[in-house]
Amino acid sequence: MKVYTGKPDRKTKLSHRMPRKSVTKRAFKCDGGPYDGATLYLTDGETMIFTANGQTGQYINGEWKQC
Repeated sequence: MKVYTGKPDRKTKLSHRMPRKSVTKRAFKCDGGPYDGATLYLTDGETMIFTANGQTGQYINGEWKQC
């Protein structure tokens, strides 16, 4: 059992009051691969390697790279 040893009248800082950092995403139109013609919104322009519809690879700046 955890016991709180602080003073009950002390107000703690809540993390949800802190402003969040914005994340910039760019739209990339997929060229080739399982999602040909779809739009992906990526932060760094690159996806991790994944398998979809029997194809394994990744999108780099919207272009499909087979792995």
